[in-house]
Amino acid sequence: MPTLSFHVSEPMSRRLRQRARAAKLPLSAYLAVTVERGLEHEPPKVALGALAGTAALADNYDPVAPVIPARDWKR
Repeated sequence: MPTLSFHVSEPMSRRLRQRARAAKLPLSAYLAVTVERGLEHEPPKVALGALAGTAALADNYDPVAPVIPARDWKR
């Protein structure tokens, strides 16, 4: 299994160790689970990149104008 290392502040280190103890997990297992959960909630950047430029606005777009022009409203 690959080994990763990273640096955190002393207060963060204490918080992580406390949470690992509370979860009754070794620190490395707690960190692995926490990072995995974080990655699951990360938005899919590939899909967003693939859509780049597809939402170009029309030259005459007015964000405050009604979606349906007033002349087309039923009275």
